[in-house]
Parts: sequence; C-alpha cells; structure tokens
Amino acid sequence: MFKKILKYYGGIGLGVIVTVGVILRFSKILCLRDFWYDEAFTGIITRMSWPEMQSMIFRDVHPPLYYWLLKSWASFVGYSGVSLRLFSLFIGLLSIVSVYYVGKKIFNKKVGLLSAFIMAISPFAIQYSQEARMYSLFAFITIWLVYFFIKALQTDMLVYWLAWGFVGGLFFYTHYLSLFFFPIFYLVAVWYKFSELKKEQDIFQEIFRSFSINYKFWLGVGIIAIFFITWLPALKQHLSREGLGWVPVAYFGDLPRTMQVFFYGHQPGKILQAIPNEFKQLPFSLSKEASGKLFANNSLGLFVLAVILGGLVNIFSHKTFVKNIKDRKNKKVFIILTSLSFGVLFFLIFLSQLGKHFYVDRYFMPVAVIIYLLLAAIVSGWKKTWQLVFVAGYILTLLWLKPIPYDSSWVQVWSDTSLVNSQTIVIADNAFEYATARFHFGEGRVKMYNRGEPNQDFSLWIIVKPEDQITKLDNYLQQKNVIYVGAGDCHWNEYNLKPTKKVGRLQVCKN
Repeated sequence: MFKKILKYYGGIGLGVIVTVGVILRFSKILCLRDFWYDEAFTGIITRMSWPEMQSMIFRDVHPPLYYWLLKSWASFVGYSGVSLRLFSLFIGLLSIVSVYYVGKKIFNKKVGLLSAFIMAISPFAIQYSQEARMYSLFAFITIWLVYFFIKALQTDMLVYWLAWGFVGGLFFYTHYLSLFFFPIFYLVAVWYKFSELKKEQDIFQEIFRSFSINYKFWLGVGIIAIFFITWLPALKQHLSREGLGWVPVAYFGDLPRTMQVFFYGHQPGKILQAIPNEFKQLPFSLSKEASGKLFANNSLGLFVLAVILGGLVNIFSHKTFVKNIKDRKNKKVFIILTSLSFGVLFFLIFLSQLGKHFYVDRYFMPVAVIIYLLLAAIVSGWKKTWQLVFVAGYILTLLWLKPIPYDSSWVQVWSDTSLVNSQTIVIADNAFEYATARFHFGEGRVKMYNRGEPNQDFSLWIIVKPEDQITKLDNYLQQKNVIYVGAGDCHWNEYNLKPTKKVGRLQVCKN
C-alpha cells in the first residue's frame, strides 16, 4: 500500500515539499534584512559594468561563476537587494527538486522525497537561499556533481565521466573549497575500482591499475583542468592575498556544532564562525539549572552524528543487506556519500592542525546537501513508525527554535526621507557599515571615518575606495547635507556632533 502511494502521489508529495520550501523562503528576512559585508560586496560589483566587475573579481578571493550568473539575472529582474537575493532563492528551489531526483535515481523515491523535505525546511538551506552569495549555487552544483560521479562509477559510461568533469569545472568556478573535494573524489574512484576486482586477478597488479582508474576518468579530470588553467592567473592573485586570518583552528570536537548548523542554522550575516541558533526556553527543567538546557552545547548536532554513525553501522553489519546486486551498489553509494561529506570535513580539520585554516561552516553547503541525502537514505531504511518519529521530531525541534534575529537599520535609514534625500552624504564609522551604506546610497555618496584608527590600512577591503576613507571630519561636517551614522554615540569633544535619530542599532548624527 505504501509503495502504491509513493508511486502515484510522489509528484504531489514533491509539489507539497516545494510549496513549503517557497513559503519558508519568502519571509521578511528576504526583503528587510540588511546586506552584510559580503552581500554588499556582491551588490556593489554586480552594478558595475562587465569589465569593471571582472577587474574587481580578479582582485577578490572568489571564482567568477556566481557573479557572472547574477549579473545576467539582474539585467532582467533588477539590481535591488531583493532582486539579487531572489537568484539564490530560485537556485535553492531548484536544489530541492534536484536532490529529490538524485535521491530517487541512486536510491528510491522515498529517499528522494525525504532528502527534498530536509532541504526544504533546513534553516541552513533556507538562510543561504535568502542571501546574495554563492552558497546556494554551490549546493545546487554539488547535487549534480555527486550524481554524475556515482553514475560514472556504476556504469563507467563516458557520457557520465564527461558530465562529471564539466560540472566539476563549474564547481571549481563557484568556490575554492571545491579544491578540497577533488582529492576525495580521486580516492573514492580508486577505492571503487579496487572494490570491483575479481578474486582470481593478481592483486598487486590490480592495485596499481586501480590508482590509474581508467582513461574515461582522466578525460573528466581533463575538463576540470581546462577550467582550472583558464582561471589560473586569477587564482595565483587570490592566493597571494591574506584574507582568512580570522578563521580559528578546527578540531574534531567542532563536528557536532557543524551538524547543528546544517540542520538548525545560525544567525545570518556573520563573517566570523557560525554559532548555532538558540532554542526557546523549555517549559520544564531537567535539573536545577535554568530550563532550556536540553538543546544546549550542540547536543542536537551530536545526536545527528550519532544517528548517522549508528545507521551506517547497522547498514554495513546487516547480513541481509548485500543479498543482491542492487543492494551491493547501494552499499557502495553509502560509502561514497560518507566519504565525500565527512571525508572533506576530516581533511580540512587535518589541514587546520597544520596551520591551514579553511574550516568555515558557510563554506560547507556542498557537505550539508550530501549529508541531507545520506541521512535520508539511512532513515528510509527504518520501519515506517521510526521514519515518522524522525520527521515529527525534526519538525518539532525546528518549531522550538527562537525566531532568527535580523537587523534592518540601514534599510530604514535609506528609506527615511526625514533623514536623507538624493544629495545626502553619509559617513559610516567602519568598513562593514561603509559597505552596506555604499550598496544603498551608491558610489560617491558614502565616506568612512574610522574614529578609533583613522589611518588604518583597508587595502585588502577592495570595495573600500581610498578616496572614500577620510581621516578628519571637519571639512565634511561643515556641509549641511551630511550625516554621520554608526553604532556608537555622537558626543565627541573634538566635533560638535549631536544625535539626530536612533534607527535600529544605528545612531544618526549631525553637526
């Protein structure tokens, strides 16, 4: 009966899931939340001409694909904050449909629906569908990259290897974290080749052959190499920049936090390490401490890890699991998904111990979507009662999240006609505020005065124009149509600034 429901109503189920995904993504955060620095960077360079934007990308630390696509999108739908974010939302919805299709093709329809369900309601996936950055696109490309890789391994058809290579090139053109996936892809391909050996073959000779895989694999690698070589001059420029000094050392103890972020999200608009979203106070206490401690200290992330580990142990220890060819292939798919997700996380933790720090949660959208697929495949093998418990438990814990806070101060300043008009010059008090203000007010109308250290070097902040960084306010404050906006107070002895209006967390000041 359950199989018939899946067969005839799977499409309806996907439609419901996508509808829920749309509703959750069209929230006030999409329209009202201020652009943070990275989003402001996106908006500023997207409004430039193609040559200017390309020059700015070359000076930045990211590949170009997202900016190229967003620029093309904005030429049709506009350059407002909402218009730019809608591109990520559109790609996020495509990701829901894609993960359903991939889950259905490599496992079954039940896995497809469950992975799409997780993708649709995960606060992490929702957040990056509402942000003008490349992470939603990164996840979308990952889904198809993994699909073509698995199909290539299973069938050894040239068309799948070439598709994997082409999508792999797009993967590299989206984010440099892709570079840490490619060694894992190679090792998985070697393992898969070795696992296909027959007992009568010479094991030492075949081990050597396994490392070479086959020419079809290397044709796919060749396509990725073409993408790599064409972008190599820019990559060298980007590697010469020192922009990740803020990333802390990563440890295996960070994995529960990462899982909690994947499934419960974090506060948006933070350039530093993500802190998982908080939960509401519980109506009861399990100890003498304040209530609400049940979900503290990344405990749900630890629970997710335990479910995945326990599920994998059960799958690989179950004697009846490999009773036919289809099941053996499924078993290998579990190994592939586990390797491509946790393998990358382990690799980056290892590199962090060597002083190379790249472990940033928002960079892991590709890992998150693979884990959604992996967990869905694990849960789909449970009894129906436990599947329902999982779905209900996830929904209930999501309902117990505190509302995600967001700030709309600059949106309010920009739209407040009592404070600004078309000629108003805005002075921001730091580089983060300068970027957001420049996105709203446009080039030439925003200056930056860093009161604590007026001569601080901001050369690495490539959208902070040297001519916009001022070291003294005197000449500007004498003008009538100038406002100073910052998170601090206005009562400075050296300048006769007076508070005009408090807008959210920002204080607007005038002479």
